[in-house]
Amino acid sequence: MQLVEEVLVQIRETKPQKYLNKRERRLNVQNAFALGKDAAKIKDKDVILIDDVLTSGATMYEALKEIRKAQPRSILICTLARTIYINHAKSRRVET
Repeated sequence: MQLVEEVLVQIRETKPQKYLNKRERRLNVQNAFALGKDAAKIKDKDVILIDDVLTSGATMYEALKEIRKAQPRSILICTLARTIYINHAKSRRVET
């Protein structure tokens, strides 16, 4: 396995995603990435794309959109954590 670092580069500043809703996250990272100088090295190769936390999937979607342009053989997505949403409106309060 070979590490290729400059396949994907961020081409514009984005806001921190922490307090953005799903739509805002998507717009925030839309077209924020481009292929880097080493992108040709992944053509016909198996690629592992790693992200620390998957929340809405907006960043991963934008990254995949660009990486696919380099024509890798396959892309495996790995995340270290996944954000779970709790719908408090549907939860019931129990009186004791």
